[in-house]
Amino acid sequence: MLPPQYRLAREKQRGTALMLMLVIMVIGIAAVLVGSLSASALKSARQEITAAALAQAKEALVGRAVQDINHPGSLPCPDTDDDGSAELMSGNDCPSYTGRLPWRTLKLPDLRDGDGERLWYVLSANFRDGNSALTINSDTQGQLSIAGNVSLGNIAAIVFAPGAPLAAQVRGTADANTLSNYLEGDNANGDNVHAAHMASDIFNDSLLGIGADQIFQIVEKRIAREAKACLDNYAAASGGKYPWAAPVTDTAAYSGALDT
Repeated sequence: MLPPQYRLAREKQRGTALMLMLVIMVIGIAAVLVGSLSASALKSARQEITAAALAQAKEALVGRAVQDINHPGSLPCPDTDDDGSAELMSGNDCPSYTGRLPWRTLKLPDLRDGDGERLWYVLSANFRDGNSALTINSDTQGQLSIAGNVSLGNIAAIVFAPGAPLAAQVRGTADANTLSNYLEGDNANGDNVHAAHMASDIFNDSLLGIGADQIFQIVEKRIAREAKACLDNYAAASGGKYPWAAPVTDTAAYSGALDT
């Protein structure tokens, strides 16, 4: 049997060792928790940046549609060469109805999502800003739709945040304008139906649609103000009298037509 002083020393050493083990365990658990919280905070921050960029892009596009002098309600062609400017019309069509957001044309900063990628943009062809007799008014229906977690139709345009590259996506200089290297699934096949899904290993697009009604509810107010101004100017030059209303006839055959 050990003398009492040795037993006390051994018990003290055991207590110290247990205390050290407890401290190490607490530090380890804290490190795991801090790492988990840091990863969660980083993910949340990226999502907030993406959501803010999409919202800013949508606001700018709606504003552009409302303010167009000659073709209110119209939207610019997408940017297909990543210079920030909308492509010019090719004949009566946009060169492509899918490309990047023309942030320079919209007088925006170089918007990026939470992963540092520029935004993409899809336009419904019948909302293009062409010089033809194409009519854009409250009867114009958006040709785009969204399916998946959210189902929406009558969409005039969609803005996309591509997120970080997935396993099969290459984003080098030579591939910078290849749609499938940025968007996935139905968002990369070039048709009018697009997808909204939960993020996964094979899908991480974020998107925000612009409904035709969201454009026209503001455009209509602008047109009404301009019509009122014309009438007020007439009255001011006519002794305070407004013109007689034009005869009302059956206009069903002229729905969506100019000068009717």
